[in-house]
Amino acid sequence: MKNNICWKIIIISLLLLFTSIVFSQNIKTYGVFETGYENRRTIIYQPDSLMYLGILPSYDLKPFFGYLKFGAEWRGIEVYTSNKTYFCKDTEIYFNPLFSEFRIGLKYRYKNISGGYEHMCGHSISGKQFFEGYDNIFIRVVIFGKPPEKF
Repeated sequence: MKNNICWKIIIISLLLLFTSIVFSQNIKTYGVFETGYENRRTIIYQPDSLMYLGILPSYDLKPFFGYLKFGAEWRGIEVYTSNKTYFCKDTEIYFNPLFSEFRIGLKYRYKNISGGYEHMCGHSISGKQFFEGYDNIFIRVVIFGKPPEKF
């Protein structure tokens, strides 16, 4: 009985190994790193009573950011995840993280038409508590020209 189970496990393992080798030939993976300067500011609107006093608190995301994205594509289907973190300058050489945006998505592209879903959520890292997020369901059509590689 134990010998029969061992053979089943070996056969299933070999099938999974063969399948992963075949599909890995066709799956294109990528990774992107970007850093730079971005002038972004988010204004948090308060109740009318505070607005009449001229108080409009804002959340300054600071200009420096780091961006990291990983994805995989197979036969027009793309799955990806990314993180963009904004930093404030602490001293001449040190930066502190302030806010992070996380994205996860799924796209399908056929010729000049693509559709998909993306979820984004952003969270403050510092003492200021701030959250933003969205769910995006979309269809994109390239109306002229060749569609870009990652549209």
